[in-house]
Amino acid sequence: MADTIPDPRQADVDAVQALLDQVERDGAVQLPALSAAELGAVGAMRASLVDDQARSWWTAMAGGERATLSATALQFLVHRRLLVPPEPGAGDDAERVALEVQPLLGVILAGRTRPAFVVLRREGTGGAPDRMRLYGIADEARGLRCVLAEEATGKQVEGLGPGYLYVLASTAEAIRSLIRWIGRAPVRVTTDADQASVIEVYRPDTGAGPARRRILVTRGAAGLRIEDDRDARVIEGDEEDLRLLLSRTFADLPA
Repeated sequence: MADTIPDPRQADVDAVQALLDQVERDGAVQLPALSAAELGAVGAMRASLVDDQARSWWTAMAGGERATLSATALQFLVHRRLLVPPEPGAGDDAERVALEVQPLLGVILAGRTRPAFVVLRREGTGGAPDRMRLYGIADEARGLRCVLAEEATGKQVEGLGPGYLYVLASTAEAIRSLIRWIGRAPVRVTTDADQASVIEVYRPDTGAGPARRRILVTRGAAGLRIEDDRDARVIEGDEEDLRLLLSRTFADLPA
C-alpha cells in the first residue's frame, strides 16, 4: 500500500485555526505591520474602499518604477517569512515567481481584499475618516469569523511608502473598540449631526456599488443618542444599546 502524502495546505489551515482560537481566547492578536508597497505588491492596494492617498501614491508611479518597488517589497516579505521562498532554481525575480502566502499575511489579505464589510469612523458627518478601519472576515459555512483592525500610522516606511499596523480581533472585541472610541468623545448638549461620532459600515460586494449604513452617536449627560439611517430611528440609550445595534449590523452583513 502506497504511503499517503500529507496535504501541505493542511498546515496552513491548522495555522489559521490556531490563530482564530487565540483570538477567541484572548480577544485580539497582533499581526505583522506592513507598508503600502508590500500591500501593493500582493494586490491588496487596489481592492480597498479606503486609502485614496496611499493608493494614489502607488498607482501614480511609472510602470517600471512600480515593478522595481514591487520586486523589492516581495523580497522583503520573503525575508520576513510572510511569503514562502521560491523553490531553488526558480530564479531571482520574485515578481515573476508565484509565491505562496503565509497564514499571517493571508489573514490580512483576506480582510483587505475580500471583506464582508468595512467600518470607517468619522468625527461629524462631514469629517474625514480617521486612521482606524475594520474589515470583517467571514466564510460561507460559518459566517463572520473575526475582524481585521487596520491603523494607518501616518508615518513613512523608508522606501516603501505609508505604514500600517494590524490586529486580528473577535467580533465582540471589535465592537468594544468602537464603544471605547465613542466613550472618548466629549459630552455634548446637541442633536447636530455635525457634532456626532459617525460609524459607517460598508458592504463592498453588493454588485451595485458599496452599500452603506451610517450610525450617528452623540454622548449627552443622560447617555447616548443613537441615530441609525437604516431604520430612520433615534435611540436614547446607553452603551449596551449601541453594542446590540452594532452586533445586529455586523450580523446582517455576511460574506
